[in-house]
Amino acid sequence: MNIIKKTLGVLSLALIASCSSDDNSGPKEPTTPPEGGKASSYVFVVNSLTGQEGGTKYIATAKTLTEGVVKIDKNNGIETDSYSFFVQNNQLMAAVYGFTGQSPLTFYSLNKQNEIVQGTKLATETIGSYGNIGNTEVVNATLGGNLFTINTELKQMTHKGAVDFDKLKYKDEEAGGRDLNGVFAVGTDKIYIPYSVSPKEGDTKYRENTFIAVVDYPSLKVSKTIIDDRTGLIGSWFGMNGIQQVEDGSVYAWSPAEKSKNPSAFIRIKNHEIDKGYFFDVQKASGGHKLSRAEYIGGNDFLVSFFVDKNIQSTWSGVTKLAIVNVSTKSIKWIDTIAEHEQMAYKQKIYVEKDKKTVHYVARIEKTNRFQVYNIDVATGIAKKGITIENASDVTAISKLESVQ
Repeated sequence: MNIIKKTLGVLSLALIASCSSDDNSGPKEPTTPPEGGKASSYVFVVNSLTGQEGGTKYIATAKTLTEGVVKIDKNNGIETDSYSFFVQNNQLMAAVYGFTGQSPLTFYSLNKQNEIVQGTKLATETIGSYGNIGNTEVVNATLGGNLFTINTELKQMTHKGAVDFDKLKYKDEEAGGRDLNGVFAVGTDKIYIPYSVSPKEGDTKYRENTFIAVVDYPSLKVSKTIIDDRTGLIGSWFGMNGIQQVEDGSVYAWSPAEKSKNPSAFIRIKNHEIDKGYFFDVQKASGGHKLSRAEYIGGNDFLVSFFVDKNIQSTWSGVTKLAIVNVSTKSIKWIDTIAEHEQMAYKQKIYVEKDKKTVHYVARIEKTNRFQVYNIDVATGIAKKGITIENASDVTAISKLESVQ
């Protein structure tokens, strides 16, 4: 993907939502919990329609996702100018896209009245990708290839580093800051950063390869690279495709194999090396469909979007259908209760409940400015419609917070 396309894609990302009931069946207004108790709410990021409140982005809450209608309204939520949101240590962090290379990162939390409140604001370099490590820290990769850690308890940077791009060279092509396609923690002392390589002009010749940089933590130095040739490139900005360490410690990576002669697949990594004894060709197992996005649910299960068009060449748009994929049994369970639908930008917008029994998934309702939250039963694969979000151009995040004040 060229830089212009990436930049336009980033600028089009609007984030977290505003939830208000417009009738008696909708989610109730936030209320203060009993003395000594904690409030908790689902948190959305939503962008209002262009021309409605100027296309403002909102952060807001909802007490329930089971039913109701949510409309974007100037009286609901907190306005934000950020483009990317992530949650760590019960806090929401919002990053602004900075054309000058600098951008503030703002902390948000939930008070006892179930209201989103703004907190500390840090000056950082523009963030291209990020990932949580441990329970309190977030590691960020900048568009220039620098790495830095934010401690969410101290609310400040604690470690800094930079990618040695000489170690990422492959044959006659090189990597740069905009080729870093994700940040994924493995254990407590390693970070995996999938990347791509590119020539000085034109497209890469190496779409039949998977490239992963292994970064030591907390030194934030590249210690080695992992390269495979059975599927395609992994990762894209903001976790579009990527890597996940599952509960039993195994590490899986997945690729849509965009413009590749190889199939779309899951691979496994052991001891920071490719496990050549494992290969899950999901393109073959699904009847010829390439995966589009994947998010980890729990155990060995992933919620995976598959492109309906078997001949699709791009991973940035298209119609998809959902399935629960088990990477241990190499099985696919289609979710037939959610119709084929337009792929939303970047990664899937999902929230997994702590008990791992329910996944909440957001999808655009076809040819409307409305979005539907589906509540998916992981055991059965059956989805039920929940809250509907109206008058929105995009929903870019969904999560859940508990009160901290």
